[in-house]
Amino acid sequence: MRTLSGSTFKGLINDDRLAESDSVVMDLPLAAAQFSLTVHGISNLRVRVVLSSDGASVPSLLSIFPVSGLPSPRGGWRISGCVTHFGLKEPQQANCRANYQPKARRAGAPRELVGSVNHQGTQGTKEIGKVRKPEARPSLTKKHKAARLEWARTYKKEDFSNVIWTDETSASLDGPDGWAKGWVVNGKEVPGRFKRQQGGGGVMIWAAIVDDEIIGPTRVPKGVKINSEEYMKILQEDFIPWYKSQATARKRKLKLMQDNAPSHSSSFTRSFLEKKGFRGSRLMKWPPNSPDLNPIEHLWAIIKQGLYRNGTQYHSTDELWEAIKREFKAVDSQTVKKLTESADTRVDRVIQCKGGYVGACKLK
Repeated sequence: MRTLSGSTFKGLINDDRLAESDSVVMDLPLAAAQFSLTVHGISNLRVRVVLSSDGASVPSLLSIFPVSGLPSPRGGWRISGCVTHFGLKEPQQANCRANYQPKARRAGAPRELVGSVNHQGTQGTKEIGKVRKPEARPSLTKKHKAARLEWARTYKKEDFSNVIWTDETSASLDGPDGWAKGWVVNGKEVPGRFKRQQGGGGVMIWAAIVDDEIIGPTRVPKGVKINSEEYMKILQEDFIPWYKSQATARKRKLKLMQDNAPSHSSSFTRSFLEKKGFRGSRLMKWPPNSPDLNPIEHLWAIIKQGLYRNGTQYHSTDELWEAIKREFKAVDSQTVKKLTESADTRVDRVIQCKGGYVGACKLK
């Protein structure tokens, strides 16, 4: 198969967007190079002269691939993420097999180009790096969105410095799912990780934030399933002592936020909290499927980023727990204050997004 070298390809395009290293721009099959040059704005005639090709495939290909690289008005997809983006300084991913190969074949592209769209494009993105998968979120039904809107309107004028935001999370010995992959710049060494035969383990923790303070963290004993009784034990360890230490005037203003987990919403738990003074309006009514409304979610992100910095792994749950406590101590009060103050923005955004996720739209 005739090919066009990466250096020749770069020289013809003379595009500042291409990376400095020729190794990133892979040798392209002739038909793929011919098409790529045309998409980059080199005339059909010049392509034919430079590559000693009849250029017959170019018109049919350009009928479905936009020359500008912008989305096609017909298909709404783009070639620029595949064949034409070898060596870009900004890494981009492309699902070449699913999106581009079938359309190139239907357009009557030569076999070399169809194979190149499949192999060269995906190989090109592998040369650039890898990316973490997007975070999964619970789906929101109309009922969920209505509940979120009601919550936002109820607490729109709330003084969130008096709200105690609570939650549980788990930390594993090897890091969260998906953290084993990330962008690796060309020429840089891939960090090493060891693999456990039995899957390792982790630590479940509870914590809370209020104004500029952190309450906890509290470690959940290994193997314990958090039911109402165990949840009460967790609260007794750090939360209740903290609450008792507060001035009476402040106690009367505090409100408790917790999600709708069965251990939180059971009659046993409600009875326990009522005895501590958390009843009626002092227990925040929480909409289901709404982790994005809880500022403590960002605290978990800060803690875990510190825990697994540089690919750190842990040999035991006790070692992990000591690291968790260190990371909590490293979070300053100003950072916590910013998190709790973000509740106002979350309220505004969920109203503007009509109950949708706060990141789904921007404030006007």
